[in-house]
Amino acid sequence: MYLILIVDFIVVFTTICFINLLDKRYREYADIFDKRNVEMRDFTIQVTNLPMDFEFGGKDILLTAQLWNHFEKHLKEAMESAPRENENQERLDQLDKDRCWEVTDINFGKFQNKEMVLLTKMDKFDREKAILYH
Repeated sequence: MYLILIVDFIVVFTTICFINLLDKRYREYADIFDKRNVEMRDFTIQVTNLPMDFEFGGKDILLTAQLWNHFEKHLKEAMESAPRENENQERLDQLDKDRCWEVTDINFGKFQNKEMVLLTKMDKFDREKAILYH
């Protein structure tokens, strides 16, 4: 009688330990996976309070060009600020050669679209899930 009780206790304890081990390994793998994979949200910004369409004659390309210049100017200034303060000309030359501040693309989307609201909620959920697993 006691033998069955002891065996059951050992089986339950072993199962709990195994589940905890699997959970720990999953979290470690999720951390590594998140660090190694690049997602669009890692390089995406959302800009609000943009001017109305009529201010640019309905031509998005004019607004895109102004935003492009604005973003690149501020990114370049931010990336060059530390080497300028430290008078590190070698780093400034490397930054100028690499041009890491270049903007790849600018796209416009309407935030009040149902699809955009859904995508925003999904992204928020995904970020909260990532925080819970870290």
